[in-house]
Parts: sequence; C-alpha cells; structure tokens
Amino acid sequence: MSRDHDASRDRRDAGLEAFLQMLDPQLPRPRAQVNRSEVHLRPDRGEEVSVTLHVRNVGRGYLAGSIDFSETIPGLEVSPARIGADGNRDDAQVVTLTLDTRVPEVGRHYRTRLMIETNGEPERIDIPVSIRVADRTRRSREATGAVLSYGAMPVAAVWVLLLHLTAATFGLGGLPATADFAPLVALDLFIFLALFAGLSCPFALLCAHRRPGWVPWVLFIAAAGLLLAGVVRAVAQTGGKTDVPLALAALLCVTVLPFLAALCGVRVLYYQSPHLPRYLAVALTVLLFLPLLGGAQLYQRGIQLASEAESDPEPVSREEEEEAQEEVKPELIVHEDDGNRVEYHLVGAEGKEVQLIFHDDCWLRVEQDGEIVEERTFTAGDDVVLQDAEKTHLRFGYPEGSAVLVNDLAVDDDILSRGGPLDISIRRRPME
Repeated sequence: MSRDHDASRDRRDAGLEAFLQMLDPQLPRPRAQVNRSEVHLRPDRGEEVSVTLHVRNVGRGYLAGSIDFSETIPGLEVSPARIGADGNRDDAQVVTLTLDTRVPEVGRHYRTRLMIETNGEPERIDIPVSIRVADRTRRSREATGAVLSYGAMPVAAVWVLLLHLTAATFGLGGLPATADFAPLVALDLFIFLALFAGLSCPFALLCAHRRPGWVPWVLFIAAAGLLLAGVVRAVAQTGGKTDVPLALAALLCVTVLPFLAALCGVRVLYYQSPHLPRYLAVALTVLLFLPLLGGAQLYQRGIQLASEAESDPEPVSREEEEEAQEEVKPELIVHEDDGNRVEYHLVGAEGKEVQLIFHDDCWLRVEQDGEIVEERTFTAGDDVVLQDAEKTHLRFGYPEGSAVLVNDLAVDDDILSRGGPLDISIRRRPME
C-alpha cells in the first residue's frame, strides 16, 4: 500500500513539474547529479555483488526519469526502474545494481551503459558499466598449469646453467662445451633433467593445486634413490670428503626449491588477480631464475678470489724479494674471460707498452685510465704504440683485422678471432 502511494505521489509531482514547465518555458529545470561516473565489477563466481548509486536533484522542482541498460547483461538488474527527487529536500533517489555472478560467462568482458533519462538537465546521463566474473580457483589452476606446460623447458634450460655454475664452483667440473664431447653432453643433460623432473614433479603438482598420482611419487623415489646412491659412491671414492654432498645440496637449493616457490607464488598471485594473462605466469617463473644466475656467478667469482688469496706466497725477506724481482719475467695473464669481454693482467713488469698492428680495416676505441685517446677506423699497415698506463681499454669493431702486443707478449689469436664487438682490458699489476 505504501509503495502504491509513493508511486502515485511521484506521478503527481512529475505531472505538476511538467505543467509548470509548459506554463513558463523559461523556468529553471531540475538538475540531476549522480555520485558515480562509471561502474566496474570484477567479482568472483558465486559472490553476491550489489552497487548503490545516489541520484540527487541539485536544482529546483521535481526531478523524474527512467533507468535502463543500453545492452542487457545476463544476471545484471537495476532497481527501481524509475526515479524521483525533490529539489526542495536534501534527499536522494537510491538506485541499486545487483549481479547474480552465477549467470554471466566466466572470464568474458561485458560492457554496457546505464542510461538515466530525466525531465531536467541533463536530459540523459550515461554511466559506463563493465563486468568480468572470475573463477579464482580455476584461474590459479590454469596459471600454474601454464607454468608446468609452457615454462618447463625454459626453466629447465636455466636450471642446467645454474647446475653448470654450481658444479664448477664446488670443483665438480662443468658441462663440456666442445663438439668432441657431444655424447657426454647429451648424457649429462638427460641425467640432470631426469633428476630435476623426478625430484620436483609431485611437489610441483601439489603447489599447482593438483593431486599427484602414483606415477610422480614413483619417479620421485627413483630419482631420490639414484641421487643417494651417487652421493654414497662419491663419498666412498673421495675418502669420506663432504664436498660432493654439499655441492648436491646446493644444486637442489638453487634449482628445485625456487621452481616450487614460483609455482606457489603464481598460484597466490592469480587467485588475488585472476584477470592477469596466463603468459605472465611463465615469464615471472623464468625471471625468478635470472637473479639466481647472477648470484651463482658472483658466488663462483668469490670462490675464485678466495682461492687466489689462499694461494698467495708467504712473506719473504727483502733480499729474497730483490732476487725474485730480478728473475721475474713479465707475464700476460687472462684474469677474466666473459665471451666478448676479456681482461688481461700484466704481471712482473714495471711499465706497460701496448702495440697495435693492423692488417685489415678495423674500427677501434682506445681508453687510457678512463680517458678516450683514440677512436677511429684504422687501415691495413697502421701501427700504433700506447705508452704506459695503469689500465688500457680497447674496443674493437673487427678484432680479426688486428694484432695486439703487450710488452712484446701477444694477445691470444683465438680471442681476437671471436668477432666484434670485442672489449679487451689490459691492467698493469704492481710488482710485489
């Protein structure tokens, strides 16, 4: 009865406003104001969703109108279908949008406009409405499944690089890189990947919110048995040393555990933000291993520096030192070789002289102690001599067209034949 009374009063007030506007066309019209300019809904499936809008009349008279959608979205409704607001009272018409999240298609992006047509100004208000219903549990399963399906190979490739660095750090050797050892490389890769798959398979499925069957657990037991047998054999052959078990423990820590952590992180991320694209999960998993590569390289470098420090000779007397200096001959030692970046150390020399001989066109930039002293293209027959500096940096565009002598000691031809651009640093170490 009260609702019928309110509807009758709204029709009466709307009719009175229309009559006044007809009598005086110059009479100010009602002015509509809505508290929201757009509506975006990203609910989970099965969640109860409702949005409240307040329509006010900030002008004079009586504001009346109707509400509808430009396009129908399944499960989305608006109530009431008509509005009314008196400008003389500080109240607002409450409009409620309700969404039954069980009806729309999961993952589909719906768009429509809420159209409010009024007898005032503006005559029509359009409010954009966008809806995308997500199934968080299913989405997290899909993302972790993408990591297991598409991210397995790149993650395994990074894992092999980590294995190589860690094995070299602990003195177990690395993967051979020459063509003569191709069968051995293939066998090593097969063993490494088999162990990785067997040790991580059941736990990866658990982290991906999947129930592993008996096959993953059998693979895990087999891989763990092979690993344990290898450790026992290695310890026995090395006379009880623990270097091999420590190396294997480090390998497991820097390979299997980050992969499982990546799966757990992707699962949580996509449960919180289910609308993220699936390929992002694979990218995040691969990127997780890049800092591990850098950390392994830094750790390997620290081990090398520590071993160099331990191998330094004990202090000798001044007479023995002077005799040793007289007998020391200059040596050019490769201190660091990182592909196209090579650093040489000249030891046992009081001064340094670098001679560059060109037998083909070659662009070259020369830096002496951080300052550029030469940068141009040299031609066949050119000969350049660089005087003493603590550090000389050479950047070649075509290193094959040149020869480098440091105190009459030649830089290795196999380094110059790697192709450009090539950076060679020559640092003079003081005599001790």
